[in-house]
Amino acid sequence: MNIALNTEELGELVAPINGSGRAQDLFRKLQRQYDHKTGVITLDSDDLAKIPECAAWSEGDRGFQRRLKQIFRRTLGEDLCGL
Repeated sequence: MNIALNTEELGELVAPINGSGRAQDLFRKLQRQYDHKTGVITLDSDDLAKIPECAAWSEGDRGFQRRLKQIFRRTLGEDLCGL
C-alpha cells in the first residue's frame, strides 16, 4: 500500500526516535520506507499488521500511540486497521 503523507504526518514520521523496543523498531523501519523524492511511504502486509499492534503495545507510552495515529489515521482509519 502506498500512502502520500502530508506535512504534519511526515513531521511525526521523521521525528527522532529514542530508545529501543518494538515501537521504536517499527518507526525506524517506516522511516526507511519513506521515499523523500515522491513523498510516499510504502507499507507491506507486515507493516499493516504491526501498526495497530504497535499502537496497542504503546498504550502506556502515549507518545508512540499518538504519533502512529497522527501519521496513519487519515488513511487507515481511527483504529489504524485499514479502511
